[in-house]
Amino acid sequence: MCYRADGEQTIVHATKSGGSGGSWTGARSSEGILIAHGPCIMRDATVATATIHDVAATILYLRGHPVPAEMDGEVLTDIFTQDHLRRHPLRRGEPATTRPQESEVAADAQEAVRSNSA
Repeated sequence: MCYRADGEQTIVHATKSGGSGGSWTGARSSEGILIAHGPCIMRDATVATATIHDVAATILYLRGHPVPAEMDGEVLTDIFTQDHLRRHPLRRGEPATTRPQESEVAADAQEAVRSNSA
């Protein structure tokens, strides 16, 4: 995955390890590789543990989106320069609202049809 941050290219790449001949398989693995490079990434930064959820939260942050409050992952702030974190503070979003029940949507749609027919 490749994203632009601060007008420069920032690369965040996560891949699973293993597979036959380095190819992708449908098997699940808890091990993988995370590579991040760019002007906002600290040189020689290491991450002891990261999940795919953390990578997703980090990409949201890089794209300038708030990270949903109920999201499982955390932004990998240890990889960013202090200057970048200061200029781009982490924002948390509101929890997603629950979707209305199907019956509520159907009732609203029926009411709208009745209103337009009258």
